[in-house]
Amino acid sequence: MKKSIVGITAALATLSTLSLWATPSAMADTYARANTEIALNNSSVMNAVHLIANDPWAGDSTSWLPVYYLDEAMQKLGFQASWNGDSYIWSLTVPNTYRLAPDVSNPPANQSLNSGRLAIALNGTIVEYAPRLVAPDPYSGVETTYVPIYYIMQVMKRVGITATWNGTMWNMTTPSGTGSSPTVNSNVVTQQSMADQMWAMFDAKTWDVYTHPTMSEAGVTPSATAPVTAGDVANYLSDWASHAIGYEAQGYGETAPSFHWFSIQYTASTNPFDWGEINGLYDNTGVTSANQTLTPSQAQTVLSNLQWWLNGYKVLPDGAYELHMPLTCYYVAYADEVNAQSPYTLADYEAVLTEDAKFYDEVTLQKSGNDWLLTLPNTEGSPTNVAWDVNYGNWAYGYQGGPNGAGDYGGKTFSVHFQPGVGFSIGLNSLDENAFGDTTGIPASKTTLMPLYVLDTLGMQSASDLPSGLSI
Repeated sequence: MKKSIVGITAALATLSTLSLWATPSAMADTYARANTEIALNNSSVMNAVHLIANDPWAGDSTSWLPVYYLDEAMQKLGFQASWNGDSYIWSLTVPNTYRLAPDVSNPPANQSLNSGRLAIALNGTIVEYAPRLVAPDPYSGVETTYVPIYYIMQVMKRVGITATWNGTMWNMTTPSGTGSSPTVNSNVVTQQSMADQMWAMFDAKTWDVYTHPTMSEAGVTPSATAPVTAGDVANYLSDWASHAIGYEAQGYGETAPSFHWFSIQYTASTNPFDWGEINGLYDNTGVTSANQTLTPSQAQTVLSNLQWWLNGYKVLPDGAYELHMPLTCYYVAYADEVNAQSPYTLADYEAVLTEDAKFYDEVTLQKSGNDWLLTLPNTEGSPTNVAWDVNYGNWAYGYQGGPNGAGDYGGKTFSVHFQPGVGFSIGLNSLDENAFGDTTGIPASKTTLMPLYVLDTLGMQSASDLPSGLSI
């Protein structure tokens, strides 16, 4: 079990009221992000985010792929792959069982390596040099190395791999009889293969998790042969969260703070499948039942949706960020809203969280010149009368002034002038339930807004869990 640094207690009161974060980012205006699928022999094996930035050697805008995820893909083919951040060399070692010997003839002339230039080596021989860009990995928040696709393609040719790129999918096709089968095969997705991919996503989340439990520690025992169902996925996610996410807090009825793990009991539904469905886990899959077996295509979509949930956002084809309520522990909200002294029932509580998840997942942010375009879906007429409450520096929209304040229901796009170093606070409040609702805070940079982290203030997440450089 790997344990992360947590400092929940000291920041609880701060996070419940403060929701503007800032961090410097010198390269924020030099690239855009877009979703990526990495595939082996036309079968998707993982999701990543690539960058769109200028290639300083070619002078053209191009796509850059993260070396960390390319490492994982090459390892699935049996290659040894490693990145050395001190020597700036990405090393690939071809397995002895590979049918083709690597072509290391005609190596390029020696070049000096530095933070902006790396080398790619095959079996110890440098065969390519490439520009290097460093940026935070949206999945983990860790600074990672990106390389333009052109240079990677040149290396793949030397080992007989045909690499193709269509703007969203990087596919590597191996010569007949070489390589290993990808995790998701063309016929069936097993419980084990799905759990493996989910755990890779969980382990990549380096902030706002108390521990990184193994499958065994989380009580997950997937079959290596049984097909995975939609319900299996939700159960795996709930089991992981109940051993990974939590914080110390004092809720209603407690005389002192204590530690509280995530529990499905505190969410919008105590049924894991329904909880996943409410939070978009099965969006665009056609899945309607927990017992439904997932096809490879459905499994990949579910994994993409899971990543959206874990991140708190995803990148749309037009570059806009579509937000998502983060996965967090709602113990304090549950304790305060569902108790003997509260006028509200469990059904009331679950209804608000359900509506918050539905509408928040439709919020988009997109940069337009020196302005941000914020689109809020229309909540008017919703069963619990939820209204928006948005703040961005000196700009505000929505519900104000206590439980009896008038509601603002969105259904429009706002053009908001960019304010350096300021992030968004976006909330939904039920006017029928004493303004109970959910609010997220999105850290910002001093040059542009990039929602690498979406904090759920209702879940009492701690700013001390954020990577270095982000602060309240």
